[in-house]
Amino acid sequence: MTAGQYRELDKLAEGGMAEIRAGTGPDDRAVVIKRIRIHLLYDDDHRRLFADEGALCARLSHKHIVELLDAGEDDCGPYLVFEYVPGTDLGVVLEQRQAEGRPLEPAQVLAVALPLMRALAYAHNVCADDGASLCVVHRDVSPGNVLLGDNGDVKLVDFGVAASTLRTDATVAGEMKGKFAYMAPEQTRGEAVDARADIFSAGVVLYEMLTAEHLFDAATDADVVHAVRTSAVPDIRAKNPAVPDELAALVGEMLAKDKDARPASAAAVVERLQDIAELYCWDQGHKRHVTRLCLEHPRAVENAEDSGARRRHTQRVLGADAGLTVVPDRGRGVPVWAWAFVLVLVVGVGAALAWPAAVVERPLPPSAVTGQDPPVLTPGPPDLTPPGPTEVTVSTTVLADPVRGSAPAPARPSVRPRPARSRPVKVAQADAAPRPVDKRRPVASGFGEVFISSEPWAEVYVDGAKFGVTPLAGKKLSAGPHTVRLYNPHYKLERTFTVDVGADQAIRKFVDLTK
Repeated sequence: MTAGQYRELDKLAEGGMAEIRAGTGPDDRAVVIKRIRIHLLYDDDHRRLFADEGALCARLSHKHIVELLDAGEDDCGPYLVFEYVPGTDLGVVLEQRQAEGRPLEPAQVLAVALPLMRALAYAHNVCADDGASLCVVHRDVSPGNVLLGDNGDVKLVDFGVAASTLRTDATVAGEMKGKFAYMAPEQTRGEAVDARADIFSAGVVLYEMLTAEHLFDAATDADVVHAVRTSAVPDIRAKNPAVPDELAALVGEMLAKDKDARPASAAAVVERLQDIAELYCWDQGHKRHVTRLCLEHPRAVENAEDSGARRRHTQRVLGADAGLTVVPDRGRGVPVWAWAFVLVLVVGVGAALAWPAAVVERPLPPSAVTGQDPPVLTPGPPDLTPPGPTEVTVSTTVLADPVRGSAPAPARPSVRPRPARSRPVKVAQADAAPRPVDKRRPVASGFGEVFISSEPWAEVYVDGAKFGVTPLAGKKLSAGPHTVRLYNPHYKLERTFTVDVGADQAIRKFVDLTK
């Protein structure tokens, strides 16, 4: 595809409204081209939202904000062309650091936080041509929207859901945009937001950089929102003693539930960050710190199968700890290892049928009476008569007992061997009867709780009976395995999986029916 004089290349990312592709300009300059997703192309609301983003980005000109180079529309719809920032993003860095349990150094945090807060301070105060404030609020400050350039640059990106006076569509009361885990409490309630909402979101980002832990992390979006509104912020220094008191106190103020208790502006935060950097001699080498983060945490190249595969917080929390056995989706094909197993099985069975099975004569153990090995029995010529029952004779020969002299020894049965045949003959012995195997599974007792949510909503069927609709919160289910089916009648989407409920166990499960 081409956007005028631009050539579009590989897809870099995809969100709920738009997709991002790498591209080149007329002078072979690397660019990023943003387009509305195809299924939303004829939705008037999304087109207006996309146009508002272009109008706002055209007003923003700051070294720590990604620059809009061009905008237009072609046969494939409207597009926006931004500068390309080679490197990584803070989301990639934090994802890897959280997996390692290794927080960023305070000097590295300041190297990222100072440019981020300067970008927000500029955006909050940008004005129109007549000098009136545009009242810009980013509303989606999160690690993935903080780009780290391999040249040391830090740039804020994605004003797609930003609020400003340039917005042409009115925000519906109660509407929530952005990522729940980084929203301010008033934003989760759908209230009018100002610059202090972005300060709260930036505080969450700083906390996660300093601790390598998610601040508001829960199984469902509803649980995350509840935590944002009510959960107290843990002491940063208890998790990372290397954080100075001044920085910990500033982050704590930024995360205040009451917006009036937060710093008054992003510019005020910048001043305090600068004071901390000068106090601890962390005011130099910021670009070097950012470049080091890019080298240590490169952005993985996504392909067509795993684009957008970065797990949201609900899927991460419910991953390996949920104790769930998920039935594979229909239509995904049989794994390669399964085909290999079937092939080996077929070859083995064919070989067994093609080669005549020989009867292997196992030597009998030495006689318990004589202590001598029994004679080797050599099969005679093949017997073409139909096989009959095995003949068993009891020997009455009296052998001398080495201890008691000529006292008679107990009679011992001897088996006359059958000639070798094309198929082995199995002899059943009375004293070798296998013990019956009890394959019954012990029945669990008690009840557990299930929390099931989905996107989009779905009807929930448990063991064939309708159980409710998502989201299910704390529904009791008897202990043991159950088959769960989710079905959305509007989009005809469904998913089936199994859950093994333990007594007094809470199982949480999120399912994206569109994937």
